[in-house]
Amino acid sequence: MAGERDPSVAVEQLNEAAGTERRRDVLERIWFVLSMLYAGLRIALADAFLAEYGLNIVVFAVIELLSTPIYAIGTSRGVRAMMDRRRSLGLRWVMLAIAGFVAPDAYVIIAARHVPKSVYIAVLAWVVLGTVLGIRRMRRQIKRVAAR
Repeated sequence: MAGERDPSVAVEQLNEAAGTERRRDVLERIWFVLSMLYAGLRIALADAFLAEYGLNIVVFAVIELLSTPIYAIGTSRGVRAMMDRRRSLGLRWVMLAIAGFVAPDAYVIIAARHVPKSVYIAVLAWVVLGTVLGIRRMRRQIKRVAAR
């Protein structure tokens, strides 16, 4: 009959959507774990190279460990929202992610004393480079999904 939908098609679409969500959840968890591992590396590097300049490594570690989940969740949820064409929500998540990304480096810039200019330049370059690369990566992911 005209206008009727085949229920098997609807079930297939629901199953496909559920599979996509499961994949997204797994990728989000992997991203979270990788981000936390990277945070540990950053703490070790800050201790090795910046503690001598007055950086309180405990404070840095706390900021890093609190801001990294914000960054990881913000980026993954921002990408998910953009892929689902919920731009406003995606932009809010991305802004939160940027804050999480910048917070530890902002502390380094504010707290470290008598740091050579090269350290300031390196930290600022890392923030800018990381932000630009992160935004580019997110845009590629969103475009790849939109093309499907």
